[in-house]
Amino acid sequence: MVGDLVDRAITSPINDLMGGYYVFLRRLLLPAIFILIFLLVFDISNGSSVLAAIITGGSLGPILLLEQWFIIRLTESNAPQNPEKS
Repeated sequence: MVGDLVDRAITSPINDLMGGYYVFLRRLLLPAIFILIFLLVFDISNGSSVLAAIITGGSLGPILLLEQWFIIRLTESNAPQNPEKS
């Protein structure tokens, strides 16, 4: 069971996106996006950290869905349009 998960992670097409830099960029950009959202809402709401935390937490789902959509679009654009049947 663990071997299957490792095999699936190694052969994942996500590792090939953006020349292999996608995994690094994801770990760098997603936290940065959430920190920026928090700071923006914190500034707009005149220092209300509770409101900033609620809005940042509410944006978690839409941002992760947007990332998933982005991955699907990239993998579809990298896949051949008319694969040959063998």
